[in-house]
Amino acid sequence: MAGLRARVRAVEQAVAAGSRPRVLYVLWPEPLIVPGRESLVTELIEIAGGRSISASEGTDYPRFALEAAVARAPEVILLANHSASTGGIDRERWRGLTSVPAIRDGRLHAVNGDLLHRYGPRIVDGLEQLARAIHPEAFR
Repeated sequence: MAGLRARVRAVEQAVAAGSRPRVLYVLWPEPLIVPGRESLVTELIEIAGGRSISASEGTDYPRFALEAAVARAPEVILLANHSASTGGIDRERWRGLTSVPAIRDGRLHAVNGDLLHRYGPRIVDGLEQLARAIHPEAFR
Protein backbone atom coordinates (compact mmCIF):
# COMPACT_ATOMS: atom_id res chain seq x y z
CA MET A 1 0.00 0.00 0.00
CA ALA A 2 2.83 2.41 0.72
CA GLY A 3 4.01 2.11 -2.87
CA LEU A 4 0.54 2.92 -4.22
CA ARG A 5 0.20 5.92 -1.91
CA ALA A 6 3.61 7.18 -3.00
CA ARG A 7 2.57 6.98 -6.66
CA VAL A 8 -0.63 8.94 -5.93
CA ARG A 9 1.40 11.61 -4.11
CA ALA A 10 3.83 11.76 -7.04
CA VAL A 11 0.92 12.50 -9.40
CA GLU A 12 -0.45 15.16 -7.05
CA GLN A 13 2.95 16.84 -6.84
CA ALA A 14 3.55 16.66 -10.60
CA VAL A 15 0.29 18.45 -11.46
CA ALA A 16 0.10 20.83 -8.49
CA ALA A 17 1.55 23.86 -10.26
CA GLY A 18 -0.41 23.43 -13.49
CA SER A 19 -3.74 24.79 -14.62
CA ARG A 20 -6.88 22.74 -14.04
CA PRO A 21 -8.36 22.21 -17.52
CA ARG A 22 -12.01 21.33 -18.08
CA VAL A 23 -12.20 17.59 -18.85
CA LEU A 24 -14.91 15.58 -20.56
CA TYR A 25 -14.51 11.91 -19.69
CA VAL A 26 -16.61 9.67 -21.92
CA LEU A 27 -17.37 6.45 -20.11
CA TRP A 28 -19.63 5.21 -22.90
CA PRO A 29 -20.27 6.88 -26.27
CA GLU A 30 -23.86 5.94 -27.12
CA PRO A 31 -25.79 6.93 -25.19
CA LEU A 32 -23.20 9.36 -23.91
CA ILE A 33 -22.45 8.38 -20.31
CA VAL A 34 -20.10 10.44 -18.16
CA PRO A 35 -18.94 10.37 -14.53
CA GLY A 36 -21.08 12.42 -12.14
CA ARG A 37 -20.57 14.00 -8.75
CA GLU A 38 -20.20 10.80 -6.71
CA SER A 39 -18.12 8.71 -9.12
CA LEU A 40 -14.57 7.67 -8.41
CA VAL A 41 -13.57 8.70 -11.95
CA THR A 42 -14.55 12.31 -11.16
CA GLU A 43 -12.33 12.21 -8.08
CA LEU A 44 -9.46 10.72 -10.07
CA ILE A 45 -9.75 13.50 -12.66
CA GLU A 46 -9.42 16.04 -9.83
CA ILE A 47 -6.36 14.27 -8.40
CA ALA A 48 -4.87 14.17 -11.92
CA GLY A 49 -5.16 17.96 -12.16
CA GLY A 50 -8.36 18.39 -14.15
CA ARG A 51 -11.93 19.55 -13.56
CA SER A 52 -14.64 17.22 -14.82
CA ILE A 53 -17.30 19.15 -16.74
CA SER A 54 -19.86 16.63 -15.45
CA ALA A 55 -18.85 16.77 -11.76
CA SER A 56 -22.05 18.61 -10.81
CA GLU A 57 -24.33 15.91 -12.23
CA GLY A 58 -26.39 14.34 -9.45
CA THR A 59 -25.96 10.66 -10.26
CA ASP A 60 -22.81 8.56 -10.42
CA TYR A 61 -22.89 7.89 -14.17
CA PRO A 62 -25.54 10.03 -15.87
CA ARG A 63 -26.48 10.15 -19.51
CA PHE A 64 -25.27 13.41 -20.98
CA ALA A 65 -26.32 15.28 -24.10
CA LEU A 66 -23.58 15.92 -26.63
CA GLU A 67 -24.86 19.49 -26.89
CA ALA A 68 -24.33 19.97 -23.14
CA ALA A 69 -20.78 18.66 -23.47
CA VAL A 70 -20.04 21.06 -26.32
CA ALA A 71 -21.56 23.99 -24.39
CA ARG A 72 -19.24 23.32 -21.43
CA ALA A 73 -16.23 23.69 -23.75
CA PRO A 74 -13.96 20.89 -22.51
CA GLU A 75 -10.25 21.54 -22.92
CA VAL A 76 -9.44 17.81 -22.77
CA ILE A 77 -11.63 14.93 -23.95
CA LEU A 78 -10.84 11.45 -22.67
CA LEU A 79 -12.53 8.51 -24.39
CA ALA A 80 -12.58 5.36 -22.28
CA ASN A 81 -11.60 2.32 -24.27
CA HIS A 82 -12.77 -0.95 -22.78
CA SER A 83 -11.95 -4.55 -23.53
CA ALA A 84 -11.57 -5.64 -27.15
CA SER A 85 -15.17 -6.88 -27.16
CA THR A 86 -16.54 -3.32 -27.08
CA GLY A 87 -14.87 -2.34 -30.34
CA GLY A 88 -12.86 0.73 -31.19
CA ILE A 89 -13.42 4.33 -30.28
CA ASP A 90 -15.20 6.45 -32.88
CA ARG A 91 -12.81 9.41 -32.89
CA GLU A 92 -14.30 10.84 -36.08
CA ARG A 93 -17.54 11.67 -34.27
CA TRP A 94 -15.56 13.95 -31.98
CA ARG A 95 -13.12 15.40 -34.50
CA GLY A 96 -15.97 17.14 -36.30
CA LEU A 97 -16.67 19.32 -33.25
CA THR A 98 -14.08 21.93 -34.16
CA SER A 99 -15.60 24.63 -31.93
CA VAL A 100 -14.64 22.58 -28.85
CA PRO A 101 -11.28 23.68 -27.39
CA ALA A 102 -10.12 20.08 -26.85
CA ILE A 103 -10.65 19.25 -30.52
CA ARG A 104 -9.20 22.52 -31.79
CA ASP A 105 -6.08 22.01 -29.65
CA GLY A 106 -5.60 18.30 -30.40
CA ARG A 107 -6.43 17.13 -26.87
CA LEU A 108 -8.66 14.14 -27.70
CA HIS A 109 -7.19 11.04 -26.04
CA ALA A 110 -8.10 7.41 -25.52
CA VAL A 111 -7.61 6.00 -22.03
CA ASN A 112 -7.77 2.43 -20.79
CA GLY A 113 -11.19 2.22 -19.16
CA ASP A 114 -10.41 -1.17 -17.65
CA LEU A 115 -7.83 0.52 -15.41
CA LEU A 116 -10.30 3.17 -14.27
CA HIS A 117 -13.55 1.25 -13.93
CA ARG A 118 -12.36 -1.92 -12.18
CA TYR A 119 -11.44 -0.77 -8.72
CA GLY A 120 -8.29 -2.33 -7.32
CA PRO A 121 -4.55 -1.63 -7.18
CA ARG A 122 -4.36 -1.00 -10.94
CA ILE A 123 -6.50 2.10 -10.49
CA VAL A 124 -3.28 3.95 -9.69
CA ASP A 125 -2.09 3.00 -13.20
CA GLY A 126 -5.30 4.60 -14.44
CA LEU A 127 -4.68 7.74 -12.37
CA GLU A 128 -1.20 8.08 -13.85
CA GLN A 129 -2.67 7.63 -17.33
CA LEU A 130 -5.23 10.39 -16.66
CA ALA A 131 -2.56 12.73 -15.34
CA ARG A 132 -0.36 12.21 -18.41
CA ALA A 133 -3.30 12.94 -20.72
CA ILE A 134 -4.44 16.02 -18.79
CA HIS A 135 -0.95 17.37 -18.01
CA PRO A 136 1.56 15.91 -20.48
CA GLU A 137 3.94 18.78 -19.71
CA ALA A 138 4.32 17.54 -16.12
CA PHE A 139 5.65 14.15 -17.22
CA ARG A 140 8.31 15.04 -19.81
